[in-house]
Parts: sequence; structure tokens; C-alpha cells
Amino acid sequence: CKTAYNRLEYPEYPERAVEEGLVNALIHRNYLELGSEVHIDIYDDRLEIFSPGGLPDGGSIKDMDVMNMASRRRNPVLADIFSRLKYMERRGSGFKKIITAYKGHDGYTEGLDPTFSTPWDSFILTLPKFNIDGVEGVYISSDDAADFGGQIGGQTDSNTPQTPAGLGEKLGEKLGEKLGENQKRILQLLSSDPLLTIKGIADDLGISTTAVENNIAKLKQKNLLVRVGGDKGGYWEVIKKF
Repeated sequence: CKTAYNRLEYPEYPERAVEEGLVNALIHRNYLELGSEVHIDIYDDRLEIFSPGGLPDGGSIKDMDVMNMASRRRNPVLADIFSRLKYMERRGSGFKKIITAYKGHDGYTEGLDPTFSTPWDSFILTLPKFNIDGVEGVYISSDDAADFGGQIGGQTDSNTPQTPAGLGEKLGEKLGEKLGENQKRILQLLSSDPLLTIKGIADDLGISTTAVENNIAKLKQKNLLVRVGGDKGGYWEVIKKF
């Protein structure tokens, strides 16, 4: 998202949910249907991943418990290849990862969940688009603009233009003062296991590695977390526990 004086970045879709959706579509599509293909359709409010071929048994996804769904591999050779490439972990976990990624994404609200459908011998995953308005650390309100105007973007001189009003509402009391839910969960994890890697944190929380890195950067800025040593052989030190 671009503002008058800087660029603010926030993922509109959880990276892990999109990746799992594409992996499932490619592994489980019906390759006997010629003339059709896996494709992504992007709309103003959602992203849809279409895959030829419904469930292997011809049933409806509406009748299934997607959080505890047994895996049936239409293309076992492809599934084995994706597993060796580390794009697929264990059987039957894809749908659960997609749902978990949404619930752990900053800005999630009740009802903003992915949906699965099986119309006309096909499979469609629909991912709702997240609204960046109100997400902590993305926007600041007009009341706080005067306080932070010259600091946004790393500039602090007196001639720096102030951030204009109307950029939306923030989710914190002041920019960076209130911790997001994922930031609290990261601190809790690292308090109990300071040797966790970025990927390990992402796997435990069900969010993308990019989201973990962004939240860790914010925690460092708030002097709540420091890295002692390098990526190999180092560890995390939590300054304040929650």
C-alpha cells in the first residue's frame, strides 16, 4: 500500500495458505481431464485456486470434516515428489494448515475463513482477502500523525512533511507500543525454547516465515527480543516475557 510519503507492506493473504492451496491443487488434480488446468483467479475481495477433478470418491467436501480429513492421493508419484521437495509434510494436513494459517494471520476476525467447494467435478479453494486497515503497525491514526510524522520512513529532520490525516486506524495505543497476538506467541515460544529457528517458529504458529521475520523485527525495535550469536549456534534472548 502506498501513502503520500512511504510504502507500507502487509500480506493480503497468508503466504502459507496460498502455498498449501497450490500444492494441493497440483498434487490432487485430475490429469486425465485434457484441456483443463490449475489456475488462480484474483478478485477484489478474494483469491480462488481452481483444480480439475473433485474428491477421488466423487463425494462433496461439504459432507467432510476438513480439519480431520483422511488423505486420498489421486497421484501418488507426484505426492512423493512434493514430499521429497519438502513442499508436503504429512498426509491429510493441507486443509488444516490453510485454516490455521488464516487464524494466526494478523488482522484475522471471526468468519474470515477459507472455504472449500467441489462443484462440477472440480475443486475450488477460496481465500478471503485481508483488509490492511486496522492492522497493528500498518497504519497510524490522524491523532498520532503529528507525533510520528517525521519519524516514518526513517526521517527525523524538522522539514520532513507530516503524515496526512485519513490514513486509517491503527490497532495499537501508539505506533509500536501494543504487541500483536503473534508477537506475544513468538515471545512465549522463544522463552521456552530459545534455540528455535525462524522456520520452527512458523511451523509452530502456523504462519509464514515472512510473517515471523516481520514480527521479530518489530520485537527487536521494541527492545523486547535480541539475537545472541549468529544464525548457526546462536540463540534468542527474551528481554520481557508475556
